[in-house]
Amino acid sequence: MSDELENIEDPQVSEDATAVELPILEPEAEDEPEAAATEEVAEEPDAAVAEELEAEAAVEAAQESEAESADVAEAAPEPAPAPESEAEPVPEAPAEAPHSVSWVPFSVYLALWVTLAVATVLVLRTSAVAGGALWAPEYAFSVYGGIVLVALGPILALVVWLVARQKVEAGHRTGLLTSSFLRAAGATFIGVILWLVALNLLDLYRVGFHA
Repeated sequence: MSDELENIEDPQVSEDATAVELPILEPEAEDEPEAAATEEVAEEPDAAVAEELEAEAAVEAAQESEAESADVAEAAPEPAPAPESEAEPVPEAPAEAPHSVSWVPFSVYLALWVTLAVATVLVLRTSAVAGGALWAPEYAFSVYGGIVLVALGPILALVVWLVARQKVEAGHRTGLLTSSFLRAAGATFIGVILWLVALNLLDLYRVGFHA
């Protein structure tokens, strides 16, 4: 009987022990997956929210940078348009005036007048001091030389005009004759004045002004 009782009691005790152990072990085994699942569920929304916040922050930063660049572009002055490069024309050498003739012949002509005036004073000075310059043969040469040079003026003007006329085109010959005669007249006028000054200087020597 005692063995039967023990056999009867043992299953009950074992059942009680199992019943006691199950409530302790099963909740622990079930709580760990639930906690992990809860943590995963909690982490997933946090990660999604963080990603959304980062995306919104990136969009706002991009918009702000675009607005700043637009403000800078509006504030910056527009560059002045570069001038169109045009080929500058090569300056041509200025042609000689069509109504101009050379001064060289008239300069030589005026030099002849200066030579005549100086020679008259140097040659006739002694005769003028002695009081007989008017009757000296050199005085006649001085007078004839002055007359020849006066007549040479218009002839020189005609020669210079003809030479200049041959060197220029037909459309550029206007004023050549006038220019030639004006220069000859100017040289003749200056030469005659110098010659007359030389003759008057001889008269001063004659009256003794040199002393």
